[in-house]
Amino acid sequence: LPVLFVSFFMTLMFLVDLLDIGIRYQFKNQPVISFVILCLGIIIIAIGGYTFRKVKTTVNPMSPELTTQLVTKGIYGVSRNPMYIGFLAWLFACALFIGNLTNILFFPLYILFVNKLYILPEEKALSKLFNAEFSKYKNNVARWI
Repeated sequence: LPVLFVSFFMTLMFLVDLLDIGIRYQFKNQPVISFVILCLGIIIIAIGGYTFRKVKTTVNPMSPELTTQLVTKGIYGVSRNPMYIGFLAWLFACALFIGNLTNILFFPLYILFVNKLYILPEEKALSKLFNAEFSKYKNNVARWI
């Protein structure tokens, strides 16, 4: 579902540009830089997903109560929410590719909704499942989003 959520925001970005709303910009290598950022986002998401699958726990953000193990190693030792950062990179890449400054307004909206719809419910479930262990993890690893 986060993929659909991010796709919705990307569609809105293209719509904003199509309706000629905002300030357009262009710079050298804009498509290439956008592509590199998109790839970095894909890599971050893939590493996060692989890490979950490796320990055989759920990657479904809609069912955090099905988590069988708290993942704290690898990329999750750097950020508690790397996959959402990867999706934010997708949005950034899309905004950069389109070249419309107005699209940066979608970043705080994305962060607000991701926190409300996914991160806070996930953290509540993880706190319930892994009480002291999750509390220690929260104190040691930042969310970054």
